[in-house]
Amino acid sequence: MLASNLSLLTCSLLMPAFGATASDPCAAQAKPNSPPFVAESFVPALSFTRVCRSRVALTNLRDVPVRIEVEGHAQSGGLVPVVGHASRTWIQPGEVLEYTLQLEGDNEGAWLRVREHAPSSEENPAIAIRADTGCLEGDTLVTKSREVAAPLRNPWFAGRVAELPGVTLWAVNVSRTAARLDACYSSGSYYILPAQTPNSTKPVPVCTRHDEFLLAPGAAMRIPIVRDGNSAFDLHTAGEAIVLQALRSDVTGTNTFSVDSTITFRSEPE
Repeated sequence: MLASNLSLLTCSLLMPAFGATASDPCAAQAKPNSPPFVAESFVPALSFTRVCRSRVALTNLRDVPVRIEVEGHAQSGGLVPVVGHASRTWIQPGEVLEYTLQLEGDNEGAWLRVREHAPSSEENPAIAIRADTGCLEGDTLVTKSREVAAPLRNPWFAGRVAELPGVTLWAVNVSRTAARLDACYSSGSYYILPAQTPNSTKPVPVCTRHDEFLLAPGAAMRIPIVRDGNSAFDLHTAGEAIVLQALRSDVTGTNTFSVDSTITFRSEPE
């Protein structure tokens, strides 16, 4: 044991001064079993208006401290200060840190990015995220949860309007390059092109209205599903990392929203 400790001490003294090669025994001792990694989580559709505020709580489920970074964005994509704790900090085992955003005016599509630094890629993420938005309705504070969403490359969404009552669709471009959104509003009619390519046999909707949007890096957008009496809706995107999330209004008509986990999104191949 003493010899082993002396060997480790020698390597720690020599490596900074002389470096180490792959064949060097010091390199073998210093090489970790798995490289560190950063896990990213995204919480979209955070509302900050005259009557609504949102908050996000982070809980460390691991038995060791975890280093985190919390980054807030306005709907326009600009960075905004986080309030409650430092944006870069350590969270102790079992500790809960609560954050909100410092935003003025109406911002219905703010979002939060949480980075978790783990010592090894073999370890699962340890930070549990809980978020909610509370809105005043008269004298009543109505609170609805928000959930973590994962970004996809070129995600798409399609559905019948009759099956999507009260659904609001949000798109967030979490990449560093602009993204494109193509929304097709149709009566449910489709056509098929001649089979010139493997993808040309897919049904293509006949759009009665077609809207194109360019989404700046970091920006969020609420996309209407109903326009001009359409009965079907198709959304296709082109971007490195886009978060799509559907919120369904309560059937009580209170115009508050919760995440509709029954709606899923698919990613198109490159």
